[in-house]
Amino acid sequence: MRVLFITPTFLDYGLDTLYDGLVQHLGSENVIEYPQKPVLHGDKQRRFHWYPCFFNHPIVSTDALTTEKLRKNEFDSILIGCRYITDFPNNEFFDLLKVKAKVIPTFLIDQGDEFEINDKLIKDFNPQLYFKREFFPDKNANKKVVPLSFSFSLNYTPYDTSITRKNNLFWAGTSSPSREPYLEICRDSYGYSFPNYYHDDYHQMLLSNSIGLNLMGRGNDTVRYYEVPAHGTLLFSQKPEIEIENAFVDGKTAVIFENTEEMKEKLDFCLSHQAYVDKIRKVGLNWYHTYHTSKIRASQMMAKITSTT
Repeated sequence: MRVLFITPTFLDYGLDTLYDGLVQHLGSENVIEYPQKPVLHGDKQRRFHWYPCFFNHPIVSTDALTTEKLRKNEFDSILIGCRYITDFPNNEFFDLLKVKAKVIPTFLIDQGDEFEINDKLIKDFNPQLYFKREFFPDKNANKKVVPLSFSFSLNYTPYDTSITRKNNLFWAGTSSPSREPYLEICRDSYGYSFPNYYHDDYHQMLLSNSIGLNLMGRGNDTVRYYEVPAHGTLLFSQKPEIEIENAFVDGKTAVIFENTEEMKEKLDFCLSHQAYVDKIRKVGLNWYHTYHTSKIRASQMMAKITSTT
């Protein structure tokens, strides 16, 4: 299957990582992005050089050639990465895209932080499915809307996660009003400090500690929800409110808490029971490899696409 993958030119962790998964699943010759996006082909942006969504896949088409292929209906599916209607320039290509969406199966992929559905794009493109990262079952009554969460690329997954670790908590990131009560407990009750790390140091610290804290950011779904277990570290996570297919399970593949009191109780237990931590983090690593790599996520999405076409 050959797909046209419409993506904004700015960095977008969800879409960029999904592109990586599609290339691994379908082959680079069958995944053509528009417009051509340098960060998918070896060009790292210095400001975000630490972010795990830069790839170096082959360039197989120019924008002009891609436009001509679309005119000739040479794609089996159109995948449109979307968040805001303002992401879409008003130009001839997108006029053409709206026309071709009537004859080529088209799908919207919303990896944004917001729970709202982009109804205007649904009206413009009449997609067969609308893949949604922040999927709330009680808010998404439209049957076209289905969950599609983040993933994590094998490109950034350590080959060897079996190094000796301290039974200790690791977290790195920026504070926010929603995160601060949890971070305050970590500082005041356990004496943790959370400095900023450069990318190489960050990965090494993840590998050196047995427990990795995950807190919700602007959206429920976070990079760290997948990144922590990908490093063989215990996912110690605030419970997401959204639906995540094949989610990590408390006490089996992760340790999940819903409030500050539960977090402290479970962290106390984990810090004094290293065998328990080691058992769950190793199962969590296998769960990640089974359900949450970028290639697996792309194959899951394509299975749903295939079932509708």
